[in-house]
Amino acid sequence: MLSPILSPVVAHAQTPPPLAQDGRALSTQPAPIQDLFKTVWGDRAATQWIDEHDRSLSGGAAPGGPRIGFLYGGMPTQNLTFTQGFASGLETVGYTPGRDIQIIWRFANGKPETLPGMASELVALKPDVLVAPAIAEATALKQATQSIPIVTLTVADPVGADLAASLEHPGGNVTGVIQQPLDLNNEKLAFVHEAVPTARRIGLLIPSPANPTAVSALQAVGTKLGVDVELLEVGSVDDIEPAFDKASADGVDALMVFGATLFSGDRNRIVRLATEHRIPTLYPSHLFLDVGGLMDYGMVEASRGPRAAEYVKQILNGAQPGELAMGPPPESELVINDAAADAIGYSFPDSVRARATEQLQIPPP
Repeated sequence: MLSPILSPVVAHAQTPPPLAQDGRALSTQPAPIQDLFKTVWGDRAATQWIDEHDRSLSGGAAPGGPRIGFLYGGMPTQNLTFTQGFASGLETVGYTPGRDIQIIWRFANGKPETLPGMASELVALKPDVLVAPAIAEATALKQATQSIPIVTLTVADPVGADLAASLEHPGGNVTGVIQQPLDLNNEKLAFVHEAVPTARRIGLLIPSPANPTAVSALQAVGTKLGVDVELLEVGSVDDIEPAFDKASADGVDALMVFGATLFSGDRNRIVRLATEHRIPTLYPSHLFLDVGGLMDYGMVEASRGPRAAEYVKQILNGAQPGELAMGPPPESELVINDAAADAIGYSFPDSVRARATEQLQIPPP
């Protein structure tokens, strides 16, 4: 276990029990356990949860069983539906991480340029399976190995990204969970128009480079709806604020944010900017609503980890990744946030409110 630098006030505090890879979340532990972690680790509590070594869970003995290499472009606590969710998912399919299966974590901490090196490092360790949350990680791992199976958690278009020959028969060493049904973005755009029926210009906040085929399909949907679709491409965090300034200057009436590690890592700022510019915004996951976003229409994020764990189990039991069909999580959701609506003077149409699977009251930052 990593050794903390303790202040004199907490030098005699009890060592926190290990929570790292057994799938338990710090936030779900009894109050005394949470207080113990916070006393010793302070703001680093959640990061320490994920950074602990496997061997701390088994009394100092190295865990046995298969090894899984997990590569993530974000920080350890950036998206716990990936990290904690996957570890928890392994337990649902019969493994106990840290005891009979080992997860080797690698985090790029928001520096995508380090992914290829980390991918090569993981491949050199010869794990039994590799796990990639998103397209950047999957691409880096695919370039590093053509033989070790790779399981994804949220890749939008694995065929278009040249990671798989088809969803039904991927054909190579990549399989797993895709972000959503391939035509869902078209449906989401139609939903934005339903949610903001007066909108005449809808912005798409999308990571660069945008998929031209997907953009063309969305523009065709916009034409059918009678709205202009404006592309707001973002290549780095430095492009986010200018994108919102452009949206406001161009008279964008509503906004649709695409799923991307870049966006989820900076979700507080994106939600704040959407609020400041008073633009009704549809977000790609519940994570954005947890920090005060307006609405989320998509797949249930919490189901990604368990679904990916099922792929891992099948592969460890002898299945070939190229023969395991890729598909989205099994559940969808429509979540609305009344506090966010009040903050920008917006009202959900009755049709949207009637379809909502969850209603929140979380004020934006």
